[in-house]
Amino acid sequence: MKPEYNVYVKTTSTCNLNCDYCYTGGRTKDIRFDPVKTSDWVKKLLTKVSRIRIKFHGGEPLYDNLVDDILLFISLLKNFRAKIDYDITTNLTYKLNDKILYLFRAYIESGIISTSWDIPYRFKTKSDLCLWESNVQELINSGLKVYVKAMMNDAVVAKSPKSLIEYFNQLGIHYLQLDSITGDNRLKNRDVDDFLVRFYEEYRCRKDLTYSCVTMDDYLSSLRLNLTYPSSCNARTCNRDNITINPDGSIAGCPDNWKNTYSHISDMDIDGIVDRKNKSLCKAINLEKMIPTGCSGCEFLSVCGAGCSRSKYDDTGCPGYYNLMRVMNQDVRREE
Repeated sequence: MKPEYNVYVKTTSTCNLNCDYCYTGGRTKDIRFDPVKTSDWVKKLLTKVSRIRIKFHGGEPLYDNLVDDILLFISLLKNFRAKIDYDITTNLTYKLNDKILYLFRAYIESGIISTSWDIPYRFKTKSDLCLWESNVQELINSGLKVYVKAMMNDAVVAKSPKSLIEYFNQLGIHYLQLDSITGDNRLKNRDVDDFLVRFYEEYRCRKDLTYSCVTMDDYLSSLRLNLTYPSSCNARTCNRDNITINPDGSIAGCPDNWKNTYSHISDMDIDGIVDRKNKSLCKAINLEKMIPTGCSGCEFLSVCGAGCSRSKYDDTGCPGYYNLMRVMNQDVRREE
């Protein structure tokens, strides 16, 4: 059963890395979530909906022994276990221990651990990168699957796609997602689009990879079926489908826009959210649906959904990867 909501539980507002551009707010003071009060609010939500996916987020969700608070939070929701899927995204730039591995194995049912990758801004030293690579290997060796969310920045798009494809293949990961950084001015939309075209042209020739590049495979499937890319970001329903619980208890929709809050866990009026009666939430949902004027009439609008509403047009064009769609579509048409 598909979850009715993705519920992002931000366990802390800070992080052990504090990257300059990070949209999660990792550069703020250390505010930690209250596992008891947060679980009480989630219990109330679960009386109104049939299923949710809880995604532990941050900052760094496992920062400074927060694993104990996460395990407490999970235990407080044990009576709702059948209605919850758990997920986590972590930077893996810390020492793994038995308690963290227990959390992963016991509660992340998919067995998929998501982790972010970004050079050179995230891994500021070689030892940081080596630690991350070592942790990835430990997770794989223990039977878990690793889902890498690679951030496309100016340094990454300057690299050879072939070298990146081979790097992740040698790591032995299972899934790769290529993400743009919203609000980052180091890259133009065309820079990202051109890089993705080069990446795709190399990726489509490889039959020996340990992993699926989700970005490429999902766009191809979308073009074949003429469906919107399977991400609420591209469907422009982030504020409708996502709930972000900030560490201070405030509630937002899109985790990329966590400052735009519309409620608080101290307010148990769940109906205002589920029934879309909360005025601030309704405003965010309606604003998100607005399609940029430049997208009107585009042959790929039904697939890219005009892209993430947090990404904007610039002087090089749209943020929806038009050239990637064009090249992929040529391949799809040849299949027919």
